[in-house]
Amino acid sequence: MKILENLFNVNLYLNKENIDIRSKEPLRDPWVQIYIPELYITSERINKGVADIIEKVLIGNCICSIIGDFKSGKTYLAKLLAEGFKQSLHEYCSYNKFYVIFLTPDNFPERYSLSNFMRIISQEVLGKYYQSKEKIIVELKKHISEENALLIIFIDNFTKESLLQILSDSLKLTKLLKNHYSCIFSCSRSDYELCTQSLGQRLTSTCTSCFHIPSFDLEQTSKLLQTRLNYAYMKSNIEVSNIFDKDVLEKAWIYSDGNPWILLALFSDSFAYAKSVGANKVTEKHLDKVHSLFSRKRFIGDLDNGGDKFLIKQALNEFPNRERQVCEFLLYKDATAKEITKHLYGDIKTQEYRTKYMGTKSFIRRLRDKNMIVIKGKRGRALLFGINPNLKAYLQEKKV
Repeated sequence: MKILENLFNVNLYLNKENIDIRSKEPLRDPWVQIYIPELYITSERINKGVADIIEKVLIGNCICSIIGDFKSGKTYLAKLLAEGFKQSLHEYCSYNKFYVIFLTPDNFPERYSLSNFMRIISQEVLGKYYQSKEKIIVELKKHISEENALLIIFIDNFTKESLLQILSDSLKLTKLLKNHYSCIFSCSRSDYELCTQSLGQRLTSTCTSCFHIPSFDLEQTSKLLQTRLNYAYMKSNIEVSNIFDKDVLEKAWIYSDGNPWILLALFSDSFAYAKSVGANKVTEKHLDKVHSLFSRKRFIGDLDNGGDKFLIKQALNEFPNRERQVCEFLLYKDATAKEITKHLYGDIKTQEYRTKYMGTKSFIRRLRDKNMIVIKGKRGRALLFGINPNLKAYLQEKKV
C-alpha cells in the first residue's frame, strides 16, 4: 500500500507532475546488472521460444539449448526460467514434484566430474550423500519414480571442454531416468556447433529445442531504457525524453548491434558523462563521446589488430575502496601483491606489513573470483570483470 497516496490522498493536494525529473537523483541504480525479473525485456519471439522449451522439458526426456552471442542475455534468461519453473511449472503438467538445479563452474571448484555432478544431484534431490555414483543412480531412479517427479538441470557458463563432458553425462541420464530428466544448457553458437560435432546423433536426436536469443530491435531498445528509468526513479511511466534525447536511443541501438549488455553500457556511461559535465539531459554528443573512448564491439580476431574494440569500460564505483585502488593501479602496470601493498600503504612498520600484505592478497583473490583479467593492447590496458570463462581462457591462452 502506498501510504501517502492511498491512505492520506496527498495527490489531491500536491502536484508531483510539477517536479522536474532532471533535477532529481535516481533512487535506484538504473543500470544494475543483477537479475531482476521486472527489468528483463522480452518479445513475442522470446516468449514463443520459452513456451517451446517448456513443452519439450515436460516430456521428461529432453536436452534443450539457449544459444546467444557474447553478453546477449543467456544467463539472464536461464536464471529467470529456473526461478519460473520453481514457481509455477506444476500448473502445466501432471508431474507431482519438480527438482530444479542450476549449475555453474562455481559448483565445481576443482573441475567437473561425473562423481561430483551426481553428488550435487543426490544432495539436492535425496538430501543424502552417497560415496558411489552407482548407488546414487539406483536411489535416484527409485525416488523420482515413486514421487512422479521431474529433475531439471540448468547448465550455464561452462567452458567448451566441461560442457562436452556434462552433456555427454546428461545424455546417459536421459536414458537412466527416462521420462523424469530434462536438461537446459546455455552457450555460444560456436560452442554449440562444437558439441553437436563431437556428440553427433546422440545429441541432435535428444536436443529437441534449440533457442537462439535474438538481438534487440529498436522497439525493445526503447522499452529497455523506459523500464530502467521507471525502475530507477520508481515511477510507472517516466518521460524518457526529459532525460535522454530521442536521437540517443536510435544511435545507441546502431552502435550496439542490438546487444542488450552493450546498450546498457552505452546508456550508463553517457548518463554518467552528461552528469559529470553539468548537463541535465543526455544528448547525442555525450553518447558519441563515451563511444569514442570505449568501443564495446564484441571481440573479433587478434587483440593487436583490433584490441580497442574490446576495451570495455567497467564501473569500479561499486567496488570496496581498497579493491578499487588495486584495480586502478593494475590499469597502469603489472604488479605483485608486494608492490601493490607498498602502493596502497607506503612504507610501514614490519609488524604491520604482514597484515596489510595478507589483506592485499585477499583483495586480489576476490578480484579473481570476479573473473578479472587484464587486457593489454596497442591502445593501452583495460580490466574486464565477470567475463565468460570461455573468453577468459582464450585470452589467457593468447597471453595478452
